[in-house]
Amino acid sequence: MEEAIVRTALVTQKLEAFERLQSEFEASLGFIQDVHGQQRFSAFPVAETVHYLHALWICACKDHLLNVSTHSRRYEGNMCLGLLQGWQEGKTAAVVAFLERKLDGLAFAGLTRKIEKAATVLPPHEDLAQRLAHGRLVLLNRRMNLLRALDAIFALSEHDLLQEVHAASVYYGHTPQQIEQQRAEQDDVRSSSVLHPLLAQRNMLVMNTIGTHVITQQAARGRARFWRVVTPRDPSRPFAEYLMRTYQEQTSRSQNVQVQGDLLAQAHDAIIIHSPDDRILVWNQGATALYGWTEQEALGKDIHTLLQTCFYASREAVALVLATRGHWQGQLTQTSRDGKRLIVESCQIFVPAKAGQAAVIVEMNQDVTEREQFLQEQAEAKARELALQETARQMDAFLGIASHELKTPLTSMKGNLQLAQLQLTRLQQQGTTFDETTAQALTTARSLLDRVERQIKRQNRLVNDLLDISRIQTNQFTLQRTRCDLVRIVCEVVEDQRILAPTRTIRWHTLVSQAEVWADADRVGQVVNNYLSNALKYSEAGTPIDVRLEQEETMVRVSVHNQGPGLSETQQQQVWKKFYRIGEMEAKSGSGMGLGLGLYISQTLIERHDGRIGVESTPGEGSTFWFTLPFAPLEHI
Repeated sequence: MEEAIVRTALVTQKLEAFERLQSEFEASLGFIQDVHGQQRFSAFPVAETVHYLHALWICACKDHLLNVSTHSRRYEGNMCLGLLQGWQEGKTAAVVAFLERKLDGLAFAGLTRKIEKAATVLPPHEDLAQRLAHGRLVLLNRRMNLLRALDAIFALSEHDLLQEVHAASVYYGHTPQQIEQQRAEQDDVRSSSVLHPLLAQRNMLVMNTIGTHVITQQAARGRARFWRVVTPRDPSRPFAEYLMRTYQEQTSRSQNVQVQGDLLAQAHDAIIIHSPDDRILVWNQGATALYGWTEQEALGKDIHTLLQTCFYASREAVALVLATRGHWQGQLTQTSRDGKRLIVESCQIFVPAKAGQAAVIVEMNQDVTEREQFLQEQAEAKARELALQETARQMDAFLGIASHELKTPLTSMKGNLQLAQLQLTRLQQQGTTFDETTAQALTTARSLLDRVERQIKRQNRLVNDLLDISRIQTNQFTLQRTRCDLVRIVCEVVEDQRILAPTRTIRWHTLVSQAEVWADADRVGQVVNNYLSNALKYSEAGTPIDVRLEQEETMVRVSVHNQGPGLSETQQQQVWKKFYRIGEMEAKSGSGMGLGLGLYISQTLIERHDGRIGVESTPGEGSTFWFTLPFAPLEHI
């Protein structure tokens, strides 16, 4: 009695929840029908793809609430939530793959042959030919809509695409936080499977109402629609019970156990009826399409031997559930005629023996191989991503420790070097006259010390880059921003580089006398120094380097141009990445040694100053690296 009360309360909750969802479901189903070919969209922007995934999820919610074909998961609601969540994180490939799968299986050639056959038989089936032609047009419209959806995705840059996806997701109520909550709600008791006449009847009434509405609107839509609203004999019975009753009615009138009629023969899903000892009695067209064996080849065979069925639990456990509960639902792995392994969602019902007829098991199977493989690939990709994140975290921790450990001996070496240079200078300034051999030895010693100093400076720059990377990754990177003059910062860096590279020509161009910015002067100078060092390193010794500072409305722009080999479009996108080095580009001066961190750090520094950064280059014509910073606001002046 208590169980019946709980069951009734749950059904009431499910119906109340659907009341709140019904209007949105009807709109969503209409949109899905249009996307699937009832009209051809002139354009299908990214927001409509988000709308499409949202509508699929809403229809799945309706199926959960009204207990409709839960074994088929035809609307892929949970998958759509996963796609929307991943898309907002930049995972566009999964959405593209989903849309591309929707393009498959559009049998235009097969429909064309059927249309020709319907038009040529005697007497011609004009009505059938017209319906087939309409069906082919629907498939064509569907294909064009999905292609436009893909075109819209590929036409946008990654930044613009993610902005549109996020904005549309917010509009339809699918922020990452909302998606986590929506996915958790699928475990709510209202989404559980409860066979009940009221739920089945409500679903029949809603779907018939929508179908009737479509027929009444066909003139306004301007194109013919071939919809048929079917009033079931007993709308209070779920489909499985209706199928069993039909089977029993037909077998009671005949000793032949093969069910006649369109219900089984023309069903889309594979429907197999077999005896309790697994001998196949009925094999419909859906089973032939899924597994490859014809009805004649399958009848009388042991179903599990023929299909090489693998049970996720055990064969005995499934048989026990069927015997005690009368039904079982779950996944099986089976093999088709061509050897392909299939994952099927199986719904099995045990029909006990009655007077004049034997007990049978009705099995309805749907191929979910692609979906399961997609989910597995998603899980594997997530695992790989987590592994990469952990590896990156460990690498960042290692870089931080290693760079700190390297910093200490370098500081000591630099101090000892400076002390040796100082003593050598004092010795040479004492006015003591040395013989030629000693004088030459002192000159050689100074040259060696200068070389060691250059190497220590180079190593110190590398260690500082590693420290910066470690601070960036651990969010310990801070800026000491003050009001400063960008003209002066750039001018000082140019003068320093002229001293370090006295044989090179560095030209300084500006018409701006002062450019006040709110910035960390040392860090901005580091960016300019990186640009100039790279320009000198990758250009011929006889070519000049041009440094410019210009005003652009509310921004000030600094650029460094070299006449080096230039960069391809791919290289221009890659140079900003961490640890990226252009392997085929040879350093023209200085050392080619580097970690590929300078431009990555430069980009991070400028972006944290609310600026922009970029490169303009043509292979063979040199490169111009630039950045912009906003002028200091009034409150900082």
